Order: sequence, then C-alpha cells, then structure tokens
Amino acid sequence: MARTLFFVSLLASLAAGAPQPFIVHETIESVPQGFVHAGTPSSTTELSLRIGLVQNNIVGLQEKLIEISTPSSATYGQWMSTSEIAGITKPSPQADAAVKDWLAANGLTAASTSVAGDWLTIKTTVGQANSLFNTEFQQFNHSDTGKTFILEVVHPTVTFPNPISGPPSVQAIGKRELTSLERRDISKRAIPAACAHITVPVCIQAIYGVPATNAASGDVKLGVSGFIGQFAQTADLESFLTEFRSDIPSSTTFDLQTLDGGSNPQGAQNAGFEANLDIQYTVGVATGVPVTFISYSTDESFVSRAMANSLCNAFASLGAAGMSVLFASGDGGVAGSRPRSCNNFVFTFPSGCPFMTSVGATQGFSPEVAAGFSSPSYQSDAVNTYLDTAGLLEIGRFNTSGRAFPDVSAQGVNFVIVNGGDVGTVSGTSASSPVFASIIALINDRLVAAGKPVLGFLNPFLYSKGAAALNDIIIGSNPGCNTPGFPALIGWDPVTGLGTPNFAELLTAVGL
Repeated sequence: MARTLFFVSLLASLAAGAPQPFIVHETIESVPQGFVHAGTPSSTTELSLRIGLVQNNIVGLQEKLIEISTPSSATYGQWMSTSEIAGITKPSPQADAAVKDWLAANGLTAASTSVAGDWLTIKTTVGQANSLFNTEFQQFNHSDTGKTFILEVVHPTVTFPNPISGPPSVQAIGKRELTSLERRDISKRAIPAACAHITVPVCIQAIYGVPATNAASGDVKLGVSGFIGQFAQTADLESFLTEFRSDIPSSTTFDLQTLDGGSNPQGAQNAGFEANLDIQYTVGVATGVPVTFISYSTDESFVSRAMANSLCNAFASLGAAGMSVLFASGDGGVAGSRPRSCNNFVFTFPSGCPFMTSVGATQGFSPEVAAGFSSPSYQSDAVNTYLDTAGLLEIGRFNTSGRAFPDVSAQGVNFVIVNGGDVGTVSGTSASSPVFASIIALINDRLVAAGKPVLGFLNPFLYSKGAAALNDIIIGSNPGCNTPGFPALIGWDPVTGLGTPNFAELLTAVGL
C-alpha cells in the first residue's frame, strides 16, 4: 500500500469583495525524495481544509515569554491565561473578515478551531477547492509506510509530510524471567550493577536522585503526545509496573484524550514501541504528574519556514501559559536522519525552535558519556564559549549564529520496555525525553506543594540558575556526515547540552 496525499501548489490572495487576482503563496522546486506523482484525485473527494490566519504581535508574546521565564525578572513565574495569550496574538479583525467574506462568497462557512481564532476549518471537495484556489490538486504516493495522507493545510504552508518510517531501534530480548541476580540488583537503592547494561526506572532514580514516592500536589500533569500510529497499551504498562515498579500499584494507568479523530486501540497487534516507551517511563518515573513532550523529531529541511515558524509560535504560547515543552533532539548526530555521507550538518526540527527544550541522550554512569532559528539571548554566552574553545574544523558545515541544541540530556540507551507482551530494549533520545520530562514534573509537584509557580518554559532558568544543578558531560561526540561531529566539552556543548539532571540540586536551584 502507498501513502497518498493531495498537494495544492497555488493559493489565492485572501481578500473580500470582487474577484481578486491569484498569487503564488508557496512553491516547492521539486517533489521531495520518496514521493511520486500518482495522478489527479476525483473531484468528489471530500477535504477538510485548514487555514491559519496571521497572528498579531508574535514578537510581543515572545518578549513577554522571556520576561516571565527569566529567574531575575520581577515577573518570573507569572504565567498567562489562555485568554490573555489569545488577546495578544489573535488575528486582526480585518484579516479575519477578509478570509471569512472570501469563503462566504464561494458558498463556504469557516469554523474557528482555536481560542485565538487563528485557525479556520472548511469542509469542501477537491473540485470546489480547485476552483477556490484556481489550481488543481494532485495526488502523490509514498511507499515506505503504507499509510494514506491528504495534505489539507493550505496556509501557512503546503509542505509535504515527512515520511517517518517507524520508532527508534529496538532489540528484542523476548519473554523471560529476570535472573535472581538482576532482581537483586534492580531492587537496590544504590546504582545497581544491572544498570551498566540495561536501564529501568530504579536506574533513573539512582543515577539522578529521583524520589520513588508518588506526586503529592495533584495539580501537576504530564502530557505524552502520540503520533504515526503509535498506541500505548494498558496491559503492557501493567506488566512493566509489576516487574520494574513493584512499589506502586500495577493498576496505575494513564488518561486518554483524543484529538482530530485520534484513537488508542488496545491489543498486542497494536502495541507501539515508541508509545509504550513514553508511557512506561513517565508513569514509571513520575506517576500522577504542565509538562508536554513529544518524542519525535524531523530534519528542518522537511518543514517549510512558514510551518516551522507557526509551530514555534505555538510552543511560545504554551510556554507563556506555564507549560514546559520538551522534544527529543534526534538520534542521528550531526547527520540528523540523513545518510552519514551528507555534506552539511543537518539540524532537526523542532529543536531549532528557541521556545522549547531539546533533550539529547547519554549512556552509562560514573561518568556518563554522550550517545550518538537565530540564537536566543539566553544561550548566547554558553554557545559562544563553546565555539571559542572547541577548535572546530567543520565551521563551514553549520550556522554558527543559529539556535544551538540540545539544551539538556538524560540516559537514553538500553531502556527495558514491555511491548505487546514481550520484554525488549530500546535506545535513543526518544527515551531521554520522557525521563527529563518526568523529573521536571516532579520538581513542579514540589513547587506547587510549596505554593510556588511551576517552572514553565525551562530554558532561561536552565541557562542561568539551573546550570549548576546539571551534571556536566565531557566525554563523547555526535558523529555524522563523514565527520566526528561535535565533541563534548566542559560546559554547554551541542552533544549533551548543559548536562543531565540532579534532582536534589534542581530543588535547591528552584528555592526548595
């Protein structure tokens, strides 16, 4: 089976009144690799088109975000409500009226799908959409995943979807009983010997000083986002907790919230390594505990500038509301998801966005070592210090004035999970994200219990007061593109960021 998408190459100017001349909104020079033109779809094919209106005063929102996220600011931690954020960013009345009048003139009614009114949805057909945009929708196939897509976002971008082919690398170790030695090791409070070879929750607790007690405030939540057909299994979670967190009820589970027709079917045949990894190492490290993390990343070249800016602005809005947004930095080193023969270093999205926290991966302990937009002001000193001392020979392969990442890192190698009833190990920054997110959630729980605001957008804190509370990683590199990549050094580096978390020191840094 092939992926299918419909691609529109021209967009109309969104103006009210008499018919207006059509202009090219965005073009793509060639069909991206892996996609093949597959003809014209039927004119009766139904579409649900989404149009993003230009937000107002994004710069004002970003400035406000940095202000309330900086520990030295008098307004630090004064997070904004959804209506306050919408009041800053909502599109101008003129823009809103122009688009809706244009649609009404074509017999269409737009439904607003966001609080700020910056996203509109219209129901139509391919035939009507062809007339609406003075173009002809085309069908393209991608053969990798066997899934069908219809490109239905017509503004701010007409970017092809990234053909993500699957979860991180997994090594199955099958159904088996743990040895008596392994059981004894993972029950110890000190770093167990088994943690030299595998990672389970007790390893995270021991290495980073994470408490085993459940969250107490009840007001802090941790969100896990799932995509590309990855489904978290309650039965696998129960088995995981029974085996690796026997100190909490094995019936501990997660709530499900679906969006835009999403679902989470159960059964071994629906088990997803990625989703199970995320759920088992959030429930298993921080139960009952606003943190949002998404464990997927993609090369920035797969995302147009318009779409990247739109998503980055959304992360800024979440940060202003007091949510910490964490993403995996990616597992391909400086090659991203490209072949190692790439000419220039490939930077992953959304790690290039300055309004989220990018998480890299480490492995081992004593010591840990590294495992395989314009620069924001909060990290400029740290990045400049690295560039001045690293003696890099590959300066021409990357943008020295761009957003640098990752910001932090955590264990990411040989995480034991239960998937479809089988026990296996998985490695990658997709494992590191839920670990760091869980630790932040537990810190937030302590803050709320003490009557203090949550951490919200993390980076200004991490690059100032929080830096001393992180374990600096100085061994390792992130090779790719036929180069050794960047080396890990003292201080921030583009391999492990500022370092890995120390729970007790982080509590001190936040004033607890």
